[in-house]
Amino acid sequence: MEMEREMQSRWSLAKRIGFRFLFSYFVLFFLMGQEIEQIPFLGKLVEAYTRLWYVIAVWIGKNLFHIRYEIALDGQGSGDTTFRWILLPCFLVLAAAATLLWSVLDRKRADYARLNQWLRLMLRFSLAIAMISYGMAKVIPNQMMSPRMGTLTQRVGDLSPMRMLWTFMGSSPAYETFTGLAELFGGVLLLVPRTTLLGALVCVADMTMVFMLNLCYDVPVKIMSFHYLLMAIILVAPDLRRLAALFVFNRAVAPAPAPPRLFARPGLHRLDGAVQVLLCLFGLYSIIMGIPSGIERYKRQNPPKPPLYGVWYAEELTVDGAEGIADPESWRRAIFQNPGAMTVELVRGKRRPYALDLDTAAQQMTIEQYQLDAQGQPLLDAAGKPKKLPGWRAELSYAEPEAYVLVLDGIVDGHHMHAKMRKMAAFQDKSHWIIDPEEE
Repeated sequence: MEMEREMQSRWSLAKRIGFRFLFSYFVLFFLMGQEIEQIPFLGKLVEAYTRLWYVIAVWIGKNLFHIRYEIALDGQGSGDTTFRWILLPCFLVLAAAATLLWSVLDRKRADYARLNQWLRLMLRFSLAIAMISYGMAKVIPNQMMSPRMGTLTQRVGDLSPMRMLWTFMGSSPAYETFTGLAELFGGVLLLVPRTTLLGALVCVADMTMVFMLNLCYDVPVKIMSFHYLLMAIILVAPDLRRLAALFVFNRAVAPAPAPPRLFARPGLHRLDGAVQVLLCLFGLYSIIMGIPSGIERYKRQNPPKPPLYGVWYAEELTVDGAEGIADPESWRRAIFQNPGAMTVELVRGKRRPYALDLDTAAQQMTIEQYQLDAQGQPLLDAAGKPKKLPGWRAELSYAEPEAYVLVLDGIVDGHHMHAKMRKMAAFQDKSHWIIDPEEE
């Protein structure tokens, strides 16, 4: 009877070999992951370990792959660096070698049920912290910033695929927050053993979308997003039959069997709960610590908007009473982004920055032109402030006779200018539930 139970619990040879490979590979990957760096007191050790791998990767890149350019350690926001790509075959080869040696030395072991719980704990930690970190970066919409005016006034064809994606996401902070909540929800569920399956399913859905966006829009985080997706799939895999029975074949499903404890000795069983509590506390710590830094970053990236904020394009423009909208030197757009500044885009495409003094009570604006260098950038004085063009000054009155319409009147370069400008749609705070025919 005892032998029969042992035979039933014995893993197949393929399953044992597969587990050895996955365990070896993910230990190597985990030690290089950004999540382990967040564990207190491990930062220096991880940095030293990373630099050791960097030396190895540089040697392999130069001597085996014949890479002639400099291999950088830091990707400056990119996870798909040459260094990281070289690590992948290194980890695969090392994991295969470890699997072979492990299979020879430990070929009589029936299963790795307890060690599997440690692997799942490692995957839960890595994936949960990643989902919480990326989720918080979107809940407080910092990852995809609101698009700057320089981006919104570009032609669509001039945008890279990644910039297109960032513009799309950043254009709606509410939608970015929604996607962040979905990622945060999956990460939090992974912290608790009873909700691990539900959390992993949420993460599979989240990370499938993230990986496909990274792949199709050429976002340089393909390596990490693929591995996070793979982690979520591995966490779901033991329950695939039960899920198929419930959702596909409409059969009754028994509860999942209780997993073995992390520690074999009875005297250490209480440590199981302690480890799970520590995981939950660390996840909670990551969320709490991310709130003030996220808010501070959001405030820094999104300063208070000045009056007239937005991009206004000329619908009508006259200079000294004559039609001037076709003149290459005429104003095409007026851009108000930062307090005390205004940028004018001419019909011929060139941009001119101005200092702006806005009197909202009198509805008057005074603009002063900067001295520009050959690249069209303002020259700076000894104090690092832009130099103004001596004697150049224009005063304009302005009015907003209707929503999103700006009317300017005044003397510019010795000529009387009258302009009717309309706010670019991207800066019109509208949300339509009903569309009238004239608004289509």
